[in-house]
Order: sequence, then C-alpha cells, then structure tokens
Amino acid sequence: MIDLKKVIAEYSPDTAEIESVRKLSDDLIIKISDYCRINNINADPLLVGSSSRGTSLRGADVDIFIRFKRGYGIREMEKLGLEIGHSILKKGVEKYAEHPYVSSNEFGRKVDVVPCFMIDNANERLTAVDRTPLHSEYLKTHLTVQQRDEVKLLKLFMRKQGIYGSELKTNGFSGYVTELLIVNYGSFLSAITHFSTLKGKLIVGDYEATKKFTSPVIIIDPTDPQRNAGAAVSLTALSILKLCGKIFLREPSESYFGMEPDKKPSPNVDRGTVFYIIRIRRPEIVDDIIFPQVQKMISAIVRASKEYGFNIISSEYSVEDEIEVLLELETDILPSVKLHSGPPVESDNIIPFLEKHNGKDVLRGPYVMDGRIYVELKNSMNVYDDALHKILENADLGKHINNMKEEFKIQRYEGKLPDLKVSTNFLSKRNPN
Repeated sequence: MIDLKKVIAEYSPDTAEIESVRKLSDDLIIKISDYCRINNINADPLLVGSSSRGTSLRGADVDIFIRFKRGYGIREMEKLGLEIGHSILKKGVEKYAEHPYVSSNEFGRKVDVVPCFMIDNANERLTAVDRTPLHSEYLKTHLTVQQRDEVKLLKLFMRKQGIYGSELKTNGFSGYVTELLIVNYGSFLSAITHFSTLKGKLIVGDYEATKKFTSPVIIIDPTDPQRNAGAAVSLTALSILKLCGKIFLREPSESYFGMEPDKKPSPNVDRGTVFYIIRIRRPEIVDDIIFPQVQKMISAIVRASKEYGFNIISSEYSVEDEIEVLLELETDILPSVKLHSGPPVESDNIIPFLEKHNGKDVLRGPYVMDGRIYVELKNSMNVYDDALHKILENADLGKHINNMKEEFKIQRYEGKLPDLKVSTNFLSKRNPN
C-alpha cells in the first residue's frame, strides 16, 4: 500500500529549511523596503510563489515581486526594478520574461526579484506579471492546510513525468495551474482519478467563459476570467498525464513521484536505421527563445526532408551548452528514379503537365494508371547528406539559428549512437517515467 504521507515528508522542506527561507525572504523584503524609502520610490515588496503559501518542495525558489504604484511608466518601472534587484542581489544577473528582472543563486537557492504594478483586479494590469500577486492572494484564501500537501503530491507526480513547468521547453503545467487543479478537485487522488477517465480536453471553469478557447487545457483564471491559465499546456503533456493517471491508479507506487524524470536509457543497439546529428553552439539567449527555435528548426527539416522523399521516423534534441539535434531515418539513400503523380486525365491541367514533363529528366512515361497520369523522373537528390545540407542552407530555422548556419557540424551514424546528451534523451524517452 502506497504511503502518500511518506512521499510528502520526503520532498517537503524540513523545519530548518522553512525557517531559513522565512529569514531570507524577510531580510530581502526589509532591504527592498528600506531602499524604496531612502530613494523615494513608491513601491513595496511582496513574497509570492509557493514559498509564500506552504506549497513549496524542498529547494524551491524565492520569488519577491516589487509592486510599483500606477504613477510610474512601464520603462521607468523596469529601470527602477533592475536597480533595486541589483542593489539587493549582489551577484544577480538580468533575465527577461515580459520585462527584465534580477535573479541570483547567491543564497544557496534561486531568488528572483521581479518588478510589477500594484493592481486590485486584472482589468487594471499593464503587464502580464501584474496578476501574480493576485494569484498568490487567491490561492492563500482558497487552499486549505490539507490541500497544500495535495498540491505537493500533484507537483511531484507531474515532475517525475516531465510535464511540470509552463516554460516553452516543457509546455507543461505551471505551479499556479497545479494549485488551481487541487482547488477544483479537492485532492491529489480526486484529480488523478478525473484525469485517468478524461476524454478530450481538460476544462475547468464556466462554460460561457471556456468556450472561446481552443487549446487542449482550458482553466479559467479566477483572478482574470478572460484568461486561460492552462494555455501553455501541450496536448502531449495532457496525454501523458491521462496515461500516467490510468497506470498509477491500477498499481499505485511511490516510484511515480520525484523531483525530475529518471534517465533510464534503453539499450543502445543497432536499430537498422541511419542517424544524422547536427551540432551547434548555443547562442546566449534565454530558454523561452531558443527552445521554440530549435523546435522550429526540427519541424522545418522534417517537412523539407519529406518533400525530398526521405522519411524521418524519429527526432530528438538537447539544448545545454551546445544544441544537438538527432534525426533518425529509415534509409539515407533513395533510388535514382522517383515516381511523380500528375493530374487525373480528365483534368484541364493534363496538357500543361505533359508539356512540362517532356525533357531529359523523364526516365519513363508519361503513362496512365488508374485514371491519373504519371512520369518517372531522375532523382538528383537521392542522398540524404546532400539533401540535408541544402535544407539547412535554404530553410528558415529561426532568427538566431539562421545567423549560425555556417557553424553546423553534421555527422552520420549507423548502428549504435555516440555518447552525446541528445543520444541519452533519445534512448530515455518513456512514459510513464
């Protein structure tokens, strides 16, 4: 029998950590308040996020928002926010969401100091992050003490399956969405039971409010009824949640909970296929910009490869210090002839087709088969290495990657994969984790 209390205890911060976080956040809030008072800045700091409402796991971030009064312009608010952040976080670095903020790991955990505008309701917001203090206040008043532990269980379940986090590299469930699910379903087991039997979209909220949204997960933000809080969740993430819910309820186990997915690679054996791995240094841009560009790059390659007649049966990528993209093909050499389908013989386009295909590239035909005309053409791009170089040269791979095309390193592999991070990602793909 699974002991969920044991799971909660294993991953929750202990008394010492809770006290350490409290002292750290109190100290930072006092310093920010003093800085604002001394410099006549009309703003006040507020601890938000899971650390502010007892739903954090061990090692959680500390998020402090500086709420500026509405008399400031957006650019002035951003400038002052950075000044305050750097004055408090001596080793802080600037990061960017909708606008810049300061982040640091100098206290043994990640601390973010984020500027926003003080608002009483979502209609007053000037930036997206202005809602965050409203989110925090809503959850403090709607989560019971018991439900805080239920939130932790759901977070741990999602983390282990690699679907926790709304960042574009994950497209999963944010902390806010996870807590809203517990508010709605009451407990971890109730939520998982619902997910395991769910058909179609996950919808939480009034029908009139939800019907205008089309994404796989629709969760109306209770602080802003015009917003879908679950918009970032992909169909893949929702599907993994459904699948893992079914399997967990059939055979509950503590192995379904953890801080991150296990990397348990499948055997690295000869699959009878061909691999191409593209490597390039990572440009100095944030995850939420580079990950979509890498995904766009893969989509462009797969689409163009298909047009050349090459079937990419699987792909994978890794984005760390280096970008690595893996492509698996059934074969990387095609016949020197390709069958080209023309229009039906009844079509008015049949004569232009015949006039176009009457040159030296035609190896056989034209001929009629089942009411349609065909020609067999010389396939001048029948080696994938040639096709891939041409694809990378001509395709739009994203703004930053386009500027680095000359740096691509392309290698072909048969049999076993090389010892690279992308190979581990490829061999570790498994649900449930």
